[in-house]
Amino acid sequence: LGSRLQAFSPALCRPFSCAQTKILGSDRVKLMESLVVGDIAELRPNQGTLSLFTNEAGGILDDLIVTSTSEGHLYVVSNAGCWEKDLALMQDKVRELQNQGRDVGLEVLDNALLALQVL
Repeated sequence: LGSRLQAFSPALCRPFSCAQTKILGSDRVKLMESLVVGDIAELRPNQGTLSLFTNEAGGILDDLIVTSTSEGHLYVVSNAGCWEKDLALMQDKVRELQNQGRDVGLEVLDNALLALQVL
């Protein structure tokens, strides 16, 4: 038991700056499943999953967390260091789906979010 307590006691933490986005509309799951690996449709309300943005060839672009909220939108937390690239990827796909008549939208949240990783 002592070693477990030692392993989980806070020592050094590394902060990460995170970007936050809401994905809205009845086709929100279709949008995210076209951009990431992971079964977003199977998430229960207020359940999240670690996933990866991928390119058309299946290569990894960035990691992110996707949460299906009880408020009827997806909450996406991604790496602020890749924010411009991640946002452009999501915006391009939103426009593509909207041009097909799909019900999907994107809202950028400007709240502060800091994640800590215990080392």
